[in-house]
Amino acid sequence: MANTPADEIHKNENLSNFNNQELNHFFKMMKDKKSDIEIIEELKIKLIPFYHELAIKNVKDDEVEFKYLKNN
Repeated sequence: MANTPADEIHKNENLSNFNNQELNHFFKMMKDKKSDIEIIEELKIKLIPFYHELAIKNVKDDEVEFKYLKNN
């Protein structure tokens, strides 16, 4: 996400929702001078369940549509 331009995040509804939910948490980590590695690992920890839950909510006949992972 760090390499994703802000306007691309806003165009992607899923990334925008994730950003709105988690942004303060990551700003706090930066303020607390956490290392880039710690922030990236925390991002993975938060982002994977976010998309997993999104996929579960959008299951149709036991099939997950991978379009929700597009551009990420």
